[in-house]
Amino acid sequence: MAMKNGKKLGSFVLAIVALIVGLVLFYGDRVVISFYGGGLVFNHSTSMREHRVSVGGTGFCVAKSYFVFSNSLHPGSNVGLILAAELEGLEPWNVYLERIDFYENKKKLSKKEVKEVNRKRIDMEIGYLRDKGEVVDMLWRERMKGAKESKEGGYVRLVSDSPLAANYEYYLMPEGRADYSHVIGCNQGARCRLESRYSDAIWYKVDFDESVLEVVGSIESRVREFMEHSICD
Repeated sequence: MAMKNGKKLGSFVLAIVALIVGLVLFYGDRVVISFYGGGLVFNHSTSMREHRVSVGGTGFCVAKSYFVFSNSLHPGSNVGLILAAELEGLEPWNVYLERIDFYENKKKLSKKEVKEVNRKRIDMEIGYLRDKGEVVDMLWRERMKGAKESKEGGYVRLVSDSPLAANYEYYLMPEGRADYSHVIGCNQGARCRLESRYSDAIWYKVDFDESVLEVVGSIESRVREFMEHSICD
């Protein structure tokens, strides 16, 4: 009995180590910042002046008002591309909030009205992944091991009891896909996150409200188009 428990504990520790390695590979210095107490500062700029960030050797030029953290705008920063936009037209989130006078009117708004505003926000992360996705695929297989499967509108719905899958209540993968290069994780009545591959070296994540899950295909195509137009090499 003790031997079995020891094996289970060993497998769990290995899974945690694999997760940390994967996070470091994807997020780079952002993980190091968290471990060592460095601070990320929110960006409130509404400037449309472009700022260049290199991801896996590819340059992206994006207006400063898109960046979630002002650290991204510092010379030599490795925080990377963490962006926020309005759902419909991908207008920079800071610009959108200024246009609707959100901060001036916030005290007058109910919690429900504030929530309605935030439902229109999507977050985008663009990062470089070494090993062309093998590490991410390994991590996903570990997360989804033993997951219960069911079909749902062109997707396979996965519900896993694994602690590694605890971030979301359920996951969706396109039917017929053999790898984990395109996964959506959702919490009921809250937020979802799409993780997918832009190229062999570049991956992206899109965070959005579950209420717009039905149009995730449209959201993703606009995000990919935004990425293509932002490349400035």
